[in-house]
Amino acid sequence: MATSGHVDVVVVGAGLAGLAAAVTASQAGRRVLVLEQGWGPGGYAVTFQRPPFRFDASLHALDGAAPGGGADTLLRRLGVLDRVRLTRLDPLYLVRSPRGDLSVPADPMEHEARLVAAFPAERDGIRAWFDDAYAVLVEGRRMRADARASDPPDRAAFAQRYPTTVRLSPQTWQEATAARVADPDARALLMTLWAYTSTPPSRLSALLGMRLAGSYTYFGGWYPHGGSSAIPAALVDVLTEQGGSLKCQQTVTTLETRDDRVVAVHTAAGVTVTCDAVVSTAAAPTLASLLPQGALPEQYQQRLQGPSVAASNVTVFLGLERDVFAEHGLPHEVVLSPGLDHDAEFAAGMAGRWEQTGVLATDYTRVDPGCAPEGGGVVALTAVAAYDHADTWGQDDADAAASVKHEVGARLLAVADSAIPGLAAAVAYQEVATPRTNARYTLNTGGSWAGYESRPEVTGPGALGAATPLPNLVLAGAWTGSFGESPALASGVRAARLVERVLTEQR
Repeated sequence: MATSGHVDVVVVGAGLAGLAAAVTASQAGRRVLVLEQGWGPGGYAVTFQRPPFRFDASLHALDGAAPGGGADTLLRRLGVLDRVRLTRLDPLYLVRSPRGDLSVPADPMEHEARLVAAFPAERDGIRAWFDDAYAVLVEGRRMRADARASDPPDRAAFAQRYPTTVRLSPQTWQEATAARVADPDARALLMTLWAYTSTPPSRLSALLGMRLAGSYTYFGGWYPHGGSSAIPAALVDVLTEQGGSLKCQQTVTTLETRDDRVVAVHTAAGVTVTCDAVVSTAAAPTLASLLPQGALPEQYQQRLQGPSVAASNVTVFLGLERDVFAEHGLPHEVVLSPGLDHDAEFAAGMAGRWEQTGVLATDYTRVDPGCAPEGGGVVALTAVAAYDHADTWGQDDADAAASVKHEVGARLLAVADSAIPGLAAAVAYQEVATPRTNARYTLNTGGSWAGYESRPEVTGPGALGAATPLPNLVLAGAWTGSFGESPALASGVRAARLVERVLTEQR
């Protein structure tokens, strides 16, 4: 059995949350080792090559990278802001529906004005909705600042300090939006970004929906030069410069405990590392399987298993002979909505009715130079999907899996081609990734990329959180209610700060 000696902190998983935790812990002077089960770092934030094309596995847009948006502060604190070149997306996206096209500009006031012009009877409600989205952002950042300053309000003062958060906390995004806006088409256009969460508006937390919309609206959607893998690559560089290390192809199988503490980490490759603390970004429902029986209280285990897992997705990657999006004057992201009914579109995707579901058609050609040969293009088509579709996507039968992928890919391409003529004729290369693909590469339960379904009761104060019953075992990532690039980075930083407090108290 190989032994890597002793480190202060072991981080399980080299996605954005794990790498942010590792960099933050190493900045505090801790010896850090990151163990990643895959071939390289990044988790879902990776690109892959199919020469002459380069594809991004998941990123549509990084939110909040403008000054004051939060992501810029995170990237600066992690030492990577000047190592990654970001392009602001403008327009942010375009919605193509039976109502026509609505282009959403990077200017939030212009975005609001276009919606008001389209729905003049909803003027006051639309403006109040935008105010709510901004207030959720502001109150969330104030809440974190108060926590860092050890100045949390008591129960009586909480509602005064964070009134919008308190009002929206028990509501779904659908409920919160309907309270402001009566027209169903206007509501649907305001909630377009639900697709980034894999939870439909009727079940999605209003706090999460408003935070998402507010961050993209007021502080922009951004894309890194070279694709999403540029960010984890920069984090790895910072980590190694600070003395930390990363080992890939190391699937963690056991967290060894003694006296309610994790004392060692074992991998399937036979590596054993002793440590003082662990940050885990592994799928929370599998956490108990890494620990000795009885290490976690039954009530906590039930909490890990209790919430519904968020839906997965299917993605059709297209390498194009022509830049079809440029020919049509389309932006980076085109949201194809067949009826402006997000819950119906979600249900259609989960049932495999691909012609009735919503599709994100994302062009990377102009935001990621070099992803395609000159004159060509790269596009991804993404739709929500069930993990168990078509006998779990053909399971391990290669012919059955290939047949299901071919059928679904062809149907989604036909949907996109009807909205963006000429797309299908330009395809030179096509590949389909399914929920099983997600599960294979990330080990996430159900192929989920968003962790648990983001209902109000498991969001904000109800989220799983970083602390566990084992004081020196801390969680980070999507399963703690922090999916998406900037929330994942933030969760890693918070986890490392909690670890630092634990290690300091151990002295």
